[in-house]
Amino acid sequence: MKYDFDYEFKPVGDILASQHRTCGVDAFVLVYLRAERQIRKLLTFLVYQSSAFIERDGPALRQTLHDAKNLSFPMFDKGIADLAGVGLQVMIGADYERLVTTLKRAKRYRDKLFHGQLPDQFVSTAEFTAVIDEIREWCRLLAEGAQREIGYDGVQPDSHRKGDRAHIAQRSSARLPNLAAYAAFLKAL
Repeated sequence: MKYDFDYEFKPVGDILASQHRTCGVDAFVLVYLRAERQIRKLLTFLVYQSSAFIERDGPALRQTLHDAKNLSFPMFDKGIADLAGVGLQVMIGADYERLVTTLKRAKRYRDKLFHGQLPDQFVSTAEFTAVIDEIREWCRLLAEGAQREIGYDGVQPDSHRKGDRAHIAQRSSARLPNLAAYAAFLKAL
């Protein structure tokens, strides 16, 4: 099995193809969660590039991330930019502004849905599908750009692995010499 972008997002397409009356909102929730997971995995990959961390540190690194409260897309972007030397805007490219605007709107929908509320305005399946397509485009461009810039796309499993970019390992090692520094790094985002 090839675990890649298409495989990661296949369930979203399957839900949309089901034509179930809630397929739009169901696929939206899943694609938004996939986008959140991708950006989180990009940050955790960069953190793991620090020479301070090895395989046995995985559980402690996950717990430290879990304990960091209220992390958001902009905070993850800031952390990625700090550790990689380039942020999401560079990784995504020319479509960044358009797609980040869609993500901000999607976050408002997500917050309403996850808190059992209705969005301020009715959102049709067609509108959800348009947002889904743009989030998938964001994730695809981010996967391609991240692979190019840092050597990992944020989609493949196991972000706790060493990459081959010495300059990133040096940046991460300097900023994150230990677990306490990682916790402080997250808090400062």
